[in-house]
Amino acid sequence: MSQTIEVQIQQWLDALSQDGKSAFTLTAYQRGLRHFIHWSEHTYKEDFDPTAVLPRDLERWKTDQAKTHHVAPATINQRLEALSSFLSWCVETRLIAQNPTHRVHALRLEKRKPAALSDTHLHRLLRAVYKRGHLRDIALIEVLVETGIRVGELLDLQVAGLSALISLSTNFASCSCNLSIMPSEFTFHFSV
Repeated sequence: MSQTIEVQIQQWLDALSQDGKSAFTLTAYQRGLRHFIHWSEHTYKEDFDPTAVLPRDLERWKTDQAKTHHVAPATINQRLEALSSFLSWCVETRLIAQNPTHRVHALRLEKRKPAALSDTHLHRLLRAVYKRGHLRDIALIEVLVETGIRVGELLDLQVAGLSALISLSTNFASCSCNLSIMPSEFTFHFSV
């Protein structure tokens, strides 16, 4: 890899950083771009030159990753996004006339099926949570199990009046708690 391309990569990363990209994104983008550069230099036996990149090269690169190296489509798309970002920067800085990635499409990703616990694992989880006896943990797990909502949705959930119920008990830690879950409401029963 030439010294010139190293300087260009650093300038591109600096521009991304100034645009507010996270350190994680910068690392992922740099890794994706370097993967293409390495592939290009190995395949064509010459130093990487952004002015020489053709859409056909990108398609060949995508196919090579998928078929030969069995790289996941999401990884290929992330690498393509990084390369597209770099080549867009090259257009902005007038290093190249046009971005060849504009004619190359990302791979379609298979829709993931939601992962579910087997009945055995679910019952083991419930037993472990109940054994610990932390009312908050029991309530959280029961809500997740009985409603099927996602963890993020549960964390955003606000149950009106829950804080008022808790403040009625002077010693919440010594209370016993029954939690009944209905599809659209929560019923808490406290006894001291």
